[in-house]
Formats: sequence, structure tokens, C-alpha cells
Amino acid sequence: MGREIRRVHKNWEHPKDEEGYYLPMYEMDFDKEEMVCFQVYETSSAGTPTTPVFQTKDELIEYLVEYGEFGSDHGYTKEQAQTFVNEGWIPSGVIHNGKFYFGIEAMDVLNE
Repeated sequence: MGREIRRVHKNWEHPKDEEGYYLPMYEMDFDKEEMVCFQVYETSSAGTPTTPVFQTKDELIEYLVEYGEFGSDHGYTKEQAQTFVNEGWIPSGVIHNGKFYFGIEAMDVLNE
């Protein structure tokens, strides 16, 4: 549970309800050959996207460095973004020495 990078097809738009909110979607069943792009999804609750769709991993890394994910008030470091994209996932959080670390900071703790 946490965040994962999913392969999606070009021009993918995650389904939304009539109010414009993303609909939960845990698994996508598409032709693997059409899934040529990348998008970050949260997997802790509703299985919804937290970034736009990108054609390359490098574009995704650049976006994460500049903006982070939807709802974030800051971007990742270059190293954090590269680790996330290379690993393909980050946990929701971890507790280390009595302190809770959320998201990308949790991955930093796991990699120490």
C-alpha cells in the first residue's frame, strides 16, 4: 500500500464521476502493448492517480522534482524521484525510531 507507478495507454484519462472526482480503480485490464506511458497511483484507499500521464520515466521524474504529487506542497529531490521511479512504488509510511515517515520520506528511511 502506498504509491505505485502504473503503465497506462497514451491519452489515458482516469474515469471521473459526475462531480469530477476520480472513481476508484484498483486494476486496469488493457492490452499491454498499448500501455506505453507512466502515471503515479495511490493504492492505500481508492486507487486513483496522483500525477498526470507521462510518455517517459524522465518526464515523470522531472514533474515529481518540480511539483511532487497532487495535493503536495513541494516537490521531491532528484534522488527521491529517481528512486521512486526505479523502484516503481513507495510505501504509505513507516515508523522508525518512534517517528512516522510518510510517502517519499518513508522510502528514504527504508533506503538508509
